[in-house]
Amino acid sequence: MWYETFFDDLYIKWQDNFDENYQYECEKDANDIYEYLGIKNTDKILDLCCGCGYHSIEFGKKGNNVVGMDLSKKMLEYAKYNAHNFKNIQYIEQDIRSPINDKFDFVFCFNTSLGYFDNDYELENIFGKMYRAINLNGKFLIDVFNPFKFINNFKENLIFDIEGLSIYQKSKINLVNQEVQNSWTARKAEGSQIIDERTMKIRFYTAKELIKFGNNAGFKFDRLIGDYKGKEYKVDSDRLILVLKK
Repeated sequence: MWYETFFDDLYIKWQDNFDENYQYECEKDANDIYEYLGIKNTDKILDLCCGCGYHSIEFGKKGNNVVGMDLSKKMLEYAKYNAHNFKNIQYIEQDIRSPINDKFDFVFCFNTSLGYFDNDYELENIFGKMYRAINLNGKFLIDVFNPFKFINNFKENLIFDIEGLSIYQKSKINLVNQEVQNSWTARKAEGSQIIDERTMKIRFYTAKELIKFGNNAGFKFDRLIGDYKGKEYKVDSDRLILVLKK
């Protein structure tokens, strides 16, 4: 699958250059949601698809025991390096569809990572595993982009200039399958030589659909918000953030 190889050095460079405040924003989001949900430093936290660890490290700074899980070796290298002084943070290379042999009070899945999978069966499987991995009264937070705002602001072609490279992104929306496909062509900035080509595909969901997945797994609806400070979810919200409770 595309996500097994997509998240490498090139992606990390794009991520950090696409938004020069990306790390700061992740850290701010982690602190905002920590305060909003009233998390205690005794709560054990699982950060699914943790990437370079920006959220999980902020949770670890609070004193919480934190596990970050990701499939990307390269991103986990960054996460482990950034968290090397924290004994309370552990990083695991694992597909989130695999069994989780531990219990947590809070599970987070940031940045539309639940949109990577091809079909509803896989998502149902993930929700079921999260339900079994969460303690009674624990919570599962799912963060995806707001599909209404995304579609209204959709751009088919974008160019990103990154450290001597130009990445040309061509995007297509499939409204039947509720997915967006982004194709990258990376060229050296001073010429036309193609040095990399890759494609990612992300499914998008409404709140109603995600709530149904949660209910089918045994979760109860807790709240729906549009940002990490708890602002009301609206059509023009940047994010769709769903909190489920066991």
